[in-house]
Amino acid sequence: MQIILEDKKNTVEDLNYVPMDEESGIDDSIAFSGWNIDGWDSEVREHEYKIYGENYSQYIFNVDISRIAISSFFKTFIPVLFIMLILMFSFVMDPDKIAARLGVATSSLIASVMFHISISNQIPPVGYLTTADRFMMVSYFIILASVVLNVLLLELTERKKNELVEKIHRRTEYAVFIVVPIIYLIFFLFFA
Repeated sequence: MQIILEDKKNTVEDLNYVPMDEESGIDDSIAFSGWNIDGWDSEVREHEYKIYGENYSQYIFNVDISRIAISSFFKTFIPVLFIMLILMFSFVMDPDKIAARLGVATSSLIASVMFHISISNQIPPVGYLTTADRFMMVSYFIILASVVLNVLLLELTERKKNELVEKIHRRTEYAVFIVVPIIYLIFFLFFA
């Protein structure tokens, strides 16, 4: 977070800010619910207004904040993991319930998108992908693969290719309980 001070009238010819780090800081009573205050720093820079040909001194006070790890995990990752668990259990359903499986997959997608919007609104807007954004992208990929597989099974069922449907069902029924956790494990080990 940044706090930027700049005078409205006085240019750098009249006013230059000077950081006084020894006399600056953050009071212990300051707290952001759900966030850690990791430190601060300050700097001074010139802000040029090209249209007027004027430079103004800016004092910038930077506050480094981060989410509380355990709280962040429970509020951000656990709900999506439960959505994914429900999706994985839909694979146990027999192929004759393919429409219900497809309904679970599309409902999981809608729930995930709504949850992603919700968590995105809890943090300040940034110009890069957060860990939560990347986690949601992995989840979207898994849900998309599930939707594609279920649509394929539905199409094969409609074409009366029941042997192939049964074969795909047997191979994916419990494999998702291995593949999906491995995908998330790789994510948390290498990309989080």
